[in-house]
Amino acid sequence: MTGGRRYAPAAVAAIALLVALPGCGDDGGSGNEGGETTNAEAGGEYIARANEICRRGVREAERIGTRSSSVDPGNLEAITALFVKPGISLLERQAERLRRLDAPADDGDFKAYVGLYDPAIVLVRERVRAARAGDLQEVQSLGEAMDQLSVDSRVAAGRAGLDECDVDIAREIVLAAGGE
Repeated sequence: MTGGRRYAPAAVAAIALLVALPGCGDDGGSGNEGGETTNAEAGGEYIARANEICRRGVREAERIGTRSSSVDPGNLEAITALFVKPGISLLERQAERLRRLDAPADDGDFKAYVGLYDPAIVLVRERVRAARAGDLQEVQSLGEAMDQLSVDSRVAAGRAGLDECDVDIAREIVLAAGGE
């Protein structure tokens, strides 16, 4: 065992606390159990491109997560620098890429999904601010809001036909940090 690896389990817990990035869903459910026809089923090329953006996001999340080998779980600044900031940047890039797609103006499901990135980014930043201030009650409250946003995002991804976007970016980071 290397000296850095001894921190991995605790670092994973610390990362999970701060990096709960709700830009995407979390349980593989499609969110479209009602049988409605989605734009993806209607053959929208932008849906295929959006799904590719999400696949690339998952790969990047995994790369971010592999940085845990020497992180001290008590070092909020290191966790923020190695996981949180890159996670926020990932969400910002994904949101921008998705917004640039040529989605039809009438695809409200797609627009609703993409629109959830902005509040996700705000919540993550606020949660880091609260953690730095030592306000654990606020950290918990923001975590609950992030959990709900994650559920909303999963449903929106399913309705929009974005199967590859129905993943939890934070979970991917944490799993990679834990060596999975």
